[in-house]
Amino acid sequence: MSVTEIGTTIEAQSTAVIAVIALIATAGIGGAALAVGPDAGLQTGAAQQENPLETGVSLEPSSATVTSGETTTYDVVVDTANGGVGAYEFTVSIADPSVASISDVAVGGNPSEQTTDVSIAADGSSADVTAALANTSDSGMVTIGTVTVQGDAAGSSDVSLAVEALGTEGGASYTVTETTDASITVETADDGDDADDGDNGSDGGDGDDGDDSSDDDNGNFDVSIVTTNSPIQKGVDSEFVVFVSVSNTAELPDSGTPEPDTQDIELRINGTDVATTSPFTLRPQEQVIDTGISVDVSELAPGEYEAVVASDDDSETVPLIITPGSEYALSNLDPAEATVTAGDDPIDISADIENVRDLTGDQDIELTVTDEVTGEVVYNDTEPDVTLDAGDSTTVTFENVPAGDLEPGEYTHEVSSEDDSVAGNLTVEEDEQNGSDGDDGDDGDDGDDGADDGEDSDDGDDGADDGEDSDDGDDGADLETAVSLQPSESTVTVGETTTYDVVVDTANGGVGAYDFDITVDDPSVASVTDLEFGGDPSAETSNATFADDGSSVSVSAALANTSDTGSVTIATATVTGDAPGTSGLSLAVDALGTEDGEPYTVTETTDASITVESDDGDDGDAGDGDGDDGDTDDGDDGDGADDGDDDDAGDGDGADDGDDGEDADDGDAGDDGDAGDGDGDDGDGADDGDDETVYWQVDFSEGEDPPTPPSYWPNDVMSGLGNSENGVTENPSLRRQESDGQLGDVNIVDNEFKFDDEGNPTEVTVKFELEEGAEARDLHLAAFTLPGPFDEDEIDQQELFEATSGTYEGGETGELTVSIPQEDGDEDG
Repeated sequence: MSVTEIGTTIEAQSTAVIAVIALIATAGIGGAALAVGPDAGLQTGAAQQENPLETGVSLEPSSATVTSGETTTYDVVVDTANGGVGAYEFTVSIADPSVASISDVAVGGNPSEQTTDVSIAADGSSADVTAALANTSDSGMVTIGTVTVQGDAAGSSDVSLAVEALGTEGGASYTVTETTDASITVETADDGDDADDGDNGSDGGDGDDGDDSSDDDNGNFDVSIVTTNSPIQKGVDSEFVVFVSVSNTAELPDSGTPEPDTQDIELRINGTDVATTSPFTLRPQEQVIDTGISVDVSELAPGEYEAVVASDDDSETVPLIITPGSEYALSNLDPAEATVTAGDDPIDISADIENVRDLTGDQDIELTVTDEVTGEVVYNDTEPDVTLDAGDSTTVTFENVPAGDLEPGEYTHEVSSEDDSVAGNLTVEEDEQNGSDGDDGDDGDDGDDGADDGEDSDDGDDGADDGEDSDDGDDGADLETAVSLQPSESTVTVGETTTYDVVVDTANGGVGAYDFDITVDDPSVASVTDLEFGGDPSAETSNATFADDGSSVSVSAALANTSDTGSVTIATATVTGDAPGTSGLSLAVDALGTEDGEPYTVTETTDASITVESDDGDDGDAGDGDGDDGDTDDGDDGDGADDGDDDDAGDGDGADDGDDGEDADDGDAGDDGDAGDGDGDDGDGADDGDDETVYWQVDFSEGEDPPTPPSYWPNDVMSGLGNSENGVTENPSLRRQESDGQLGDVNIVDNEFKFDDEGNPTEVTVKFELEEGAEARDLHLAAFTLPGPFDEDEIDQQELFEATSGTYEGGETGELTVSIPQEDGDEDG
């Protein structure tokens, strides 16, 4: 176990993580941790981030012309992303709202409803947009929003853009170097032509207009791009996939059931049609969410292309970026742990490098040694121009690293490429054999040294100045805490697991956000296999990433809700013993914030250790005991326990355990059990279910019970489809969510159902939250069997399989679960 001192302030990266969390305005986290300073550079807290990521942000196109009453759209484009865009806050304003007004905003990166806030002024003069936990393309141009502007009166107006905050998906902040505005020109519609149209209408052109009106009445298909898998690496990914939402925005008639409209959705690349979806049939106010359109782009050369998704009525554009390149993955840092004595000879540090992509690469490999207390890089070296063909690997060795020349203390040595890094711990100890103690004695003798110490106390005056700095942040002083792994040590046998809590020692205002890493110093001994989040953050605001070899886990979470004061456990990690030995477990805290978004100063982190012992072979035999009778021991319960040593001799007991042999016969009886399932209908049972596909539908809607027959039109509903052969086929297949008092103010988590197994589901769950102030209502979830693939004309033939419901108040969260029909489930269930 080691104790690592952290500086008196959180690093810029950690502040940026807290800043991303602070962006979630709708969730009520306070504090403006990100802001654009006077120099247009994005700042974090009081200190600007070192080595900032720089980009411009622009409105595109730069100008547009419409006639009065028409609309146009402007994309908010991050010019150069590096690490994607995970959080953003911007405002688009119309300089002259008498000329044009903002009517709609679509957010980019598919953030959840809980982490998104769009506010449009009543007169349409501006729109404020805030989002966090977005998922965009990692590099290149990224569209973070699309603003719809309507022309209201003849004239021209500027459309301005202000970016208040911009961060990567990893929580680092961008420096916004420039924002580019746009303009709109509104022209008066040609009334004369309209009059002619009126004449045509009186001549029967009105009939044509009537046809158009009929189309408008039944179908106006808006398309919205949710996300794509761009950028695509040449030779690695062959398909370009676009996920779109399609909405029929036509108005509902005053009475009666409107006829549905049917349209194809097309994907075009650089103006060429390359893919078409199956026809969509939607009634007014119905929509389909997250439908994928894919096309093979393996023959396209690296570069940037324009991809357009279009219906008959609407289209949206997104960049398709195909990149060449390589990726250097690092492993096998040697030594991962090293201890040297001051004055020792230099050491060698090496790491394995592999090009895991399909193209030849050429990268510099760098070694850095960093003081863990001050964060200062005390040594660095570079191996330039390491060239690797696709799939090739090599070992890079940095010779004669002067570790013994460093001051005694704790250091981190890291080898890194452009894509990856591996790090270990380096300890430099004092050289006691060379009279260090005597030197200490000299120090003791040296009153001058004491005077120096007095000067250090003058430095203490400097410390007082620092205290004045702390006066700058008295609140920060109030928010100091240590974080530790508990217990400090644990012992397991090979194959067993143990858990370690990540504990904030002194909370003040709870813990609402955290970002930390746990690392197994020797992954040959143990591995991190699971993690449980503390404070109950949602799936949308939490993430745990495990290394492939289990050597580490990186954890981040926001919107957690913990105890306000005292000791708080923010996570529990499960560690498995893999081989005999002992390994340290290191904890690094990158960010820690209160539930109100204020950052903690982490004063100290305390690590832990794990010892893995051999599994005693005799014990193993004893455990297997009636060994082969593993089940036998279990069957004998107490006898089986006694059978630890009685093993072979206990074959007599084993003979008693022969009942277990009979259990094996019971296994045959199990076959009889199968017969029991069908009472001898084994053959019939096979005929009854194995060859017949069961089709099913699930519906979530208002009311204590589903309607009979299950025709929900025109009420709000979210539906899903599937069958016993293919599993889940559409999730959701349909969603109407427009009416308050039905589902209009129900926020459905991820806008989809949660199945226990997408390929072979046995149950389905819907999770939701009613908005504050929403009226109380009954909500139900129901599963139906269908006579075959979904057919609207066969709704009256659907049979209710299982339903559940509950009553919920405004502000409450809910969760409903029902079973899914199975091939043999109609009779057995």
